[in-house]
Amino acid sequence: MEIPERMRHMLDRTGLVEVGRVTAQQALRAIGNSVPTFADARRLTDATIAALGERAIVEHENGPQRWVYLRDPEDDAWLVAPAILDEQGWGPTGDVPVPRRDRIVPKGPDMHAGKLVLSLGGARLSLEFDAVGMRCGFADVGGDTFALCYERNTRPFVIDPSARPPTPLPLPLLLRADLQEDGHEIEQLAVWIAELAVAVTDGVRLRAPARLPLGSQAIVLRARHSAAVALWQGLVDRDARWLVLDGLCGRAFSSGSTREEAWSRFGPAVWREKPGLLGTLAGEPLGFELPPRRVDEGERPLHLPTRARSAEDGGPVTALSFEGSFSFGPFVSAHEWPSAEPETMPALLVPIPPAPRVDERWTSAGFEAVAIVGEGGTLGWMLRREEGDGWTLVGADVADLVDPETLLEGLECEQRRYVDDWREMFPDGWDALPPPRVMRFGVWNVERQHAMSPRCTQLASGGFHPVDLDATKDRWGLVRVWL
Repeated sequence: MEIPERMRHMLDRTGLVEVGRVTAQQALRAIGNSVPTFADARRLTDATIAALGERAIVEHENGPQRWVYLRDPEDDAWLVAPAILDEQGWGPTGDVPVPRRDRIVPKGPDMHAGKLVLSLGGARLSLEFDAVGMRCGFADVGGDTFALCYERNTRPFVIDPSARPPTPLPLPLLLRADLQEDGHEIEQLAVWIAELAVAVTDGVRLRAPARLPLGSQAIVLRARHSAAVALWQGLVDRDARWLVLDGLCGRAFSSGSTREEAWSRFGPAVWREKPGLLGTLAGEPLGFELPPRRVDEGERPLHLPTRARSAEDGGPVTALSFEGSFSFGPFVSAHEWPSAEPETMPALLVPIPPAPRVDERWTSAGFEAVAIVGEGGTLGWMLRREEGDGWTLVGADVADLVDPETLLEGLECEQRRYVDDWREMFPDGWDALPPPRVMRFGVWNVERQHAMSPRCTQLASGGFHPVDLDATKDRWGLVRVWL
């Protein structure tokens, strides 16, 4: 594939590190040719379970849906999350590719649409299968996107260690030197996956004394809301290194300097809070209310009326919007939620990374560290300052790239530029957007490998909640919330 002229400078980037041993194309073909059908994906799941032996915990849901977890090596009552294998075989639903009608494919009960997601050491690889069960693509491959697109036939996987955020790592399985393009036996892949899996010790822990609807992953989905509120409101000890929450709604939580200490305090917290199932009064997560906006006297809202887009601006732009509602039947699981008692209470155990050292230039500017929650339950840190009309948040991992004295001015300047650049989307001006308004900014130029002035990457309006912040992404950028 020929490289566009405007992208040729990407070839001159310095500091890229090769992490693979064979070309990226050869590595992907080695895995793809080993698992050409969804039936093979199910065979790989079975073989990996056998290779792991007693270390594996297998969970099932309606239909061909399975998760393979590892037991926590420190306490086998806990599972290490996420699942190393997530086998999704619900059949052809949604945007599933349909193959040519003249294509000859194997037949069988497992030959239908699906996905197999492998997760090891923070890296993921998704194998996707079309409507008749044939592999049709990969997702979550990792590595440098540009190199994968234009140099996959001549270069191994590469990463940019200096990037903010760092380049997503490829699955360790793709980095082996002995990968053969023609593929490998399913049993051999399973052995390799098992060897890599047992080396994974980091991650959140899940405790499910009884089977749960949607598996143990439902614990994170239910507890994340309350965890975000507890951390945002400073209800968790700042010196704690572990946090435990109930898996019903997260209302009952405890923390400690060790996981044993945090767990010893969890039982009393359950009896005190008496968490229940969602849909009941006791099953409501921790509440969060937005503070009333304090409008400074003399403040005027930012109003940018629409003006005609000229030829110099790049020609006309048509903005389309659509509103609608869809109704689906209720999900019926093969399992029921357990009773809200300590003996059957599901729980989430989260390691808390040490708070970042906030230097004097940030503290004097009114910022303090606050922990936020990622989608998988992992935690990260941002620096937060309360403004008269909301909050300014700076990712702890990019604080060294930002000057607190000029930060607010830079964000407001980018806000004006963005609203003006997309003025067709704001016919009544910025102040007509329903509050709260949340704008995210990047401060790192991936192509040029250097810091840059804040650049808007996302705008949302109509609401804000601490659970909207994602530790896996937002700690590498800036967030401004207007109430």
